[in-house]
Amino acid sequence: MKLLGLVFLLFNLFMFSFSRKLLTESGGGLHDEAALLKLKSSFLDPNGVLSSWVSDSSSNHCSWYGVSCNSDSRVVSLILRGCDELEGSGVLHLPDLSSCSSSKRRLGGVISPVVGDLSEIRVLSLSFNDLRGEIPKEIWGLEKLEILDLKGNNFIGGIRVVDNVVLRKLMSFEDEDGIGPSSADDDSPGKSGLYPIEVASIVSASVIVFVLLVLVILFIYTRKWKRNSQVQVDEIKEIKVFVDIGIPLTYEIIVRATGYFSNSNCIGHGGFGSTYKAEVSPTNVFAVKRLSVGRFQGDQQFHAEISALEMVRHPNLVMLIGYHASETEMFLIYNYLSGGNLQDFIKERSKAAIEWKNGFNIVSWAHMMLSQGKAKEVFTTGLWETGPPDDLVEVLHLALKCTVDSLSIRPTMKQAVRLLKRIQPSRL
Repeated sequence: MKLLGLVFLLFNLFMFSFSRKLLTESGGGLHDEAALLKLKSSFLDPNGVLSSWVSDSSSNHCSWYGVSCNSDSRVVSLILRGCDELEGSGVLHLPDLSSCSSSKRRLGGVISPVVGDLSEIRVLSLSFNDLRGEIPKEIWGLEKLEILDLKGNNFIGGIRVVDNVVLRKLMSFEDEDGIGPSSADDDSPGKSGLYPIEVASIVSASVIVFVLLVLVILFIYTRKWKRNSQVQVDEIKEIKVFVDIGIPLTYEIIVRATGYFSNSNCIGHGGFGSTYKAEVSPTNVFAVKRLSVGRFQGDQQFHAEISALEMVRHPNLVMLIGYHASETEMFLIYNYLSGGNLQDFIKERSKAAIEWKNGFNIVSWAHMMLSQGKAKEVFTTGLWETGPPDDLVEVLHLALKCTVDSLSIRPTMKQAVRLLKRIQPSRL
């Protein structure tokens, strides 16, 4: 369990690292709104230029000052220029610098790295403000950014100005343009938007998770194989005994006593298999019912029925002494009764002349006795006298219904129990 927990933890870390970029790029309009609010908090705005930037249900971030969006409410343009004269003019317009110094639209502070979360932005103009500090490296990870206008500020390091506007098309970005960070900056992201350390983390996590999953699968499979092998070895020669008969019963003794399930020792056949006489000694004779392997739906059903048979103890029922069960052999061990079988007993007891075309059939015989008004012939004398006879006849009717060939006509177990309770509720 600890190993599985570790695998689960590493898998979650891997998924977190791998999805970080995807979540950043596919956050939708709400993600852009949150990014804009964080960007606002990094600015100094004494004149309330960004007073409309408020998150509430009455306004959408696409209606905020300086913000333009596409049909999916993703920010595609952010123009916050610090000169009044620039309002309504194109982004390439160059104002009089002396007039800009006293503008009430000037913003101070720094540009927050959260600007890199605006993954759909194409135009970013923050010119002629009083912004300071370094230009966030996250800007260079905006793959769709086409126009970046940052002139007229007080950034550290400076940037190259081309026709008063810094142009950057990410797909053709080259160091010799003098735009953005140099290729020597090991912390800069590649075209995929992932930093080298993130790529290394993802690859390492993937390898670790894969190896651990393989080890876990091999571990579970090996344990299961060993357990099954051990069970099979243990069961091959084992007989589970419920009753102490005074002599040891082993697999070899029982099988040898049946003549290795010889036809000469076969004393009956049934739907579950054949029964063989096994004479271990003159005073210890058993009936071994060899079951058809696969007749039961798995070990669970077989052992459930064995547990039920083990608890049955009645003078008129043959007692289960023990059993053997393995993948290739299954049999039950009962006491051997030398008085013949039920079929011969019924034939001898019946007074009616019966001709059976396909052998004796106890169900057909009981049905015939019932239809001829001779239901008494089906029951023992003691049971019939104990009665009441009417209840016994009702039970016989129910038994015949439960043995019809069509499963759709047979009553369910629930229906059978309900009928039995109605027939004789005081005894059931």
